Amino acid sequence: MSMTQRNRMRWSCLVALALAGACDSDSDSGVGPTPVPDPCANIEADVEGSFDALARMVAIETYRSENFANEDALVANMQKIYDDLQAQVQEFNEGQKTHKLELVNWREETGEPGEPKYWWVFGLRLGKGPYKIALSTHMDTVSPGDPNVWQPFSLKKEMRDTSEAEQQEFWVGRGAIDDKGPALSTIQVLKAIARAYDGNPLLDQTTVELIFDTSEETSMSLPHYLEKNPQEEPDLAVIFDAFWCVRAEKGIERPTFTITRDAPPTAGVWIESLNTPPGPANQIADQAEAIIRSDSQAALEQLASQISATYAAHPFDDPSYRRAELTVDTSGMPGQLKLITKVEGAQHGSAPQENRESGANPLVSLSNFLGALVETNVLVDNDVGRMCKFIKWTWGTKVFGESHPELLERHDDVFTSGNGTTYALTRLSTEAVPGAITLKVDIRYAAGHHSQPWDGETEGFLCGDESIFAGVFTTLVDEFNAASSGPAVTFETRTAARPDIRDPNGPTFSKISNAYQDVMGEACPARAIGGGTDAKGQVNFLAAGALFSDHLGPPINFHGLNEGAPVRELAQSANILCRLVDHEIQHSGEAAPEGEGEEPTDMCESSSSKSSRSAQWLTGPQWH
Repeated sequence: MSMTQRNRMRWSCLVALALAGACDSDSDSGVGPTPVPDPCANIEADVEGSFDALARMVAIETYRSENFANEDALVANMQKIYDDLQAQVQEFNEGQKTHKLELVNWREETGEPGEPKYWWVFGLRLGKGPYKIALSTHMDTVSPGDPNVWQPFSLKKEMRDTSEAEQQEFWVGRGAIDDKGPALSTIQVLKAIARAYDGNPLLDQTTVELIFDTSEETSMSLPHYLEKNPQEEPDLAVIFDAFWCVRAEKGIERPTFTITRDAPPTAGVWIESLNTPPGPANQIADQAEAIIRSDSQAALEQLASQISATYAAHPFDDPSYRRAELTVDTSGMPGQLKLITKVEGAQHGSAPQENRESGANPLVSLSNFLGALVETNVLVDNDVGRMCKFIKWTWGTKVFGESHPELLERHDDVFTSGNGTTYALTRLSTEAVPGAITLKVDIRYAAGHHSQPWDGETEGFLCGDESIFAGVFTTLVDEFNAASSGPAVTFETRTAARPDIRDPNGPTFSKISNAYQDVMGEACPARAIGGGTDAKGQVNFLAAGALFSDHLGPPINFHGLNEGAPVRELAQSANILCRLVDHEIQHSGEAAPEGEGEEPTDMCESSSSKSSRSAQWLTGPQWH
């Protein structure tokens, strides 16, 4: 008998005793209630065999375009996923005798033009007991990226090298790992649990629920659902959309820096525009494109003949900086010269340090290079050139605020050195005169950039609704504007989320870590991440899985081109979730230890409900 089977036997017997039964926990004699068959025995094979089901989900496009321009199409496509889920439930329930899967569907109009059309969650429910376990994922995705590079909505199989220097199968498509692949894995888990516990009275004490958010990448729907339906709040929830296991999430700040467009130069060579494609602030752009013009065709042709070599030899602020690939397009000559840089590596805005280490942010490369050409008078110092100089002066190619450490650099005991406050320059838009030049930055910040510190003990959000960045950026732009002439840099900023810190020895983390150890043979790592998940503000929720490494670049390409899900890791992760749910069902008849299950004390407002706390940061699109 395996260790897992022995544990299951003991759990079954403990529950049986609690239900007035009796059995010998160390006996295989069969005396007493019959143990539940191991529901997780085949779960990894179930996930590995679900390619076709995931392919159907990936083929349905569920990304939001900028300003929610495609919202009606997205709602229609999300309905297709719900309809497919409904068909699965009907087919599955034909084999169930007592406990059938039930559909959950909650939708409410937001009534706001700058939000999704609906706050909408749907999912599945098993059992009718008061103790509720939830597995939460999401069905929306980020934008697909360049369709010339990959086919984002046609799932394919591909062998890729992993960090362990071995190959494994990946399923490649938009949403494969974020978060449709994990969502499909939870469906397999719930079906396995339902089969094993069909007719078992423990499901009269326990409810297991799958929750699918439909707007996680923009403005999360789950907190609104729980705020409006507090009776539905789970006692234990895994947000299956990150890594194993997350004990802290950074705060999220979203500043926008602006320069009003000035009249164009009349002589010399200048930058007319510098743009990235439209897209969410939490996704590093696929490319950056600059248009260069001149009153002198000879001067423009000379620059065109030299600029590739100049770029290749350019001394960035770090000699080891990996510059993005530059394409020089002369097809618009004699009128214009076009420069294009392409992204490499991780594209998730929460991990710019990883992108910089093994890839390149095209906006950072091109703006720093052009800013240097302006400073050396190769290009005229116009409004676009001034924004490039601001980028170069404020961040350069660095991501931890090293150029202005007194203002921009922070790390602490939770978000440690090398994992402190990060800055991802993700979107630049250059409107025609008399418009504006707009830079968007995705900031994931450590505790030191929040308005109030962590007390070192209490779990949950840090106190105070805002960061200190309003003051930081006021000082920064004032210093830049005073040091150089030209149109002023202005800014607006908002705190989208406060830092959220958990105790790795707390009850929620410990339960999930124990399930991880049951499968993996070691305690779950306690990771502090930049990503923002539906776990924020809910101390009985924890972001955990599906990845075993916190590496977001190749071969995973989180939020990037050729996004891929490692199939073995998906399957192992499903096994961990299944063990967790099985364990919680088996223990549902036991009295909770003293203090466990009580409302956690919030460090800021002890009388508030957890749901209302979690909704406090949901003001305006997050594009988290």
